[in-house]
Amino acid sequence: PDIILISAGYDAAFGHGEALGGYSVSAGLFAWITHQCMSISNSRIVLALEGGYCPTTVADCITSCVNALLLPASQSHWMPVLNIEQPNKCVNINGAQEAWMNALYWIPKSELIRPPRPEAVVNLMTTIRHHAKTGWKCFTNVSEETVAMSFSEAIHMEHQLYEMNKCNEFNSMKSRKLSDDSIPSLSSSSSSAPNTSTSSSS
Repeated sequence: PDIILISAGYDAAFGHGEALGGYSVSAGLFAWITHQCMSISNSRIVLALEGGYCPTTVADCITSCVNALLLPASQSHWMPVLNIEQPNKCVNINGAQEAWMNALYWIPKSELIRPPRPEAVVNLMTTIRHHAKTGWKCFTNVSEETVAMSFSEAIHMEHQLYEMNKCNEFNSMKSRKLSDDSIPSLSSSSSSAPNTSTSSSS
């Protein structure tokens, strides 16, 4: 996208009760999400304040997100794996590693290992299916299993897929080399062929 418009509501932040979901999202996580969005829109982001009912918490979230906007965008664009059965052909391990290091800086570890609440997974899958119907190809084959993972589980899965892809590529190259070695070269074939030419009589 040329620009990303974010309806920046903070109802899910710490300090808001169960009536608003009780998700207990940290200000650092909102900042991390903002920073990740910058890498896919060339840093063109608009945050429009929408909601939040705990003044101190909302102020912390706004400050964290503005700080994220002032930082340089991530060097690597990270497109996470959204379906274990049909992973991306090439896992961007550099992007995943950078996203993880930034997350460790901004987000408490307890939040990184916490899986999403079941109702959050339901809402996310509903939104994903809607966007898939409107032409977002990256949402076509999203599995609920990946959406329900904690952040640390998702990063661990990406590393496993990356190592598996590397192993598959190595085995493929090895099998091609063995296949090439089994075919005699043209030069060796021609040198061992019998000489059937006849000299012309003078």
